[in-house]
Amino acid sequence: MKLTTKQILWISGGIAGLFVVLALIKKMTPYKKKMLKTANKEWARFGYTTRDKDNKWVKVGAKEHHNGFWERVGDYWKQALNKNYTGKDRDVAWSSAFISWVMDKSGGLFNIPFRKSSSHSRYIREYVKNRKDGNLSAPFVAYRISEKPAEVGDLVCYSRENATDLYDKTGSYKSHCDIVVAKNPSNIEVIGGNVNDSVTKKIVPLDKKGYVQKGGAGKKWFAVIKTK
Repeated sequence: MKLTTKQILWISGGIAGLFVVLALIKKMTPYKKKMLKTANKEWARFGYTTRDKDNKWVKVGAKEHHNGFWERVGDYWKQALNKNYTGKDRDVAWSSAFISWVMDKSGGLFNIPFRKSSSHSRYIREYVKNRKDGNLSAPFVAYRISEKPAEVGDLVCYSRENATDLYDKTGSYKSHCDIVVAKNPSNIEVIGGNVNDSVTKKIVPLDKKGYVQKGGAGKKWFAVIKTK
């Protein structure tokens, strides 16, 4: 397969950044190491689907309904939430099932429970409550995107509604979260499910202070969930 110049540059940058990631991983808890390994493995499985910081496609891999992949989406649903959906249920969003599956696979070995759900807003709201109640030693605490810089092993979340800031909303809402798998001074790399019907990596720019830009990569980021 012949690669484009853009893909070659992206892969080269990824190789250079790999050494930084490996150095960071050495300092991580076993839980975070497992989380990153699991997320990256699923991203590779789906063919390295990737969007750059300008929200443009660098590479498009397998889709949820393709043979060999709709079954994998079914694994996320069944193993994490005991539901019988698959990638052929194309009107059912599976992004939160993917996060629940990754976090469950990672935390189960270390007895670290994650609030598994088919809706991102359910676990976001629970971890926002930890922040507001001062329960800052909890395994997961959600802060406003302007309060804390996102680090490798955290979750970052954006609104899928007209509202840009859902942090204080107590009812259900449409949102999406990704796992931070790499970071450098100018951006973070995040992996999430059901993005372009695949497991996808996005490159999200940071501001001069190192915080996620609220409109970075064309998304309305509002929360970062810190993992202890």
